Amino acid sequence: VVNVYGNGQITLGRTPVDSLAELTERLAAAKSQYSDLAVLVRGDASGRFQNVAEVLNACKQADIRELGIAVRPTAPQR
Repeated sequence: VVNVYGNGQITLGRTPVDSLAELTERLAAAKSQYSDLAVLVRGDASGRFQNVAEVLNACKQADIRELGIAVRPTAPQR
């Protein structure tokens, strides 16, 4: 699971990631061990979508083919 927080912070599992390059490297290393590796990207609704898009691109660069995106709907407007 890759979490993308509203402030732009990224974690892989529960471990902070310092850069997109580091994320790509860590995902590629995991992919080399587990060829059928799947990644779930969770984005914070208060954050910019561009941050999530950059994480999705890092997954693509690491050759992750099984991707999921988790969203939490906001409360309905009344």
